Amino acid sequence: MNIISATAELWIAWSIVTVVVLVGMVWIRKDQKRQIRRALHSTESSLKEHSRREAEVLTRSARMLTREETKRLRD
Repeated sequence: MNIISATAELWIAWSIVTVVVLVGMVWIRKDQKRQIRRALHSTESSLKEHSRREAEVLTRSARMLTREETKRLRD
């Protein structure tokens, strides 16, 4: 009976360790996904801002060229 009790205790201990390890792995994976989403969102925001600024520069440049061309044609 003593051997059965020791075996049961060992089995319970290993079960607890396994559950703790699995929960830890799931938690780490979720945290990694959260960090990846945060990094992607940051990159997306940066790219959008850069694109917006570039579009503004191109629009300004096109307007300036249009004004110059219009002025040249009028003269």
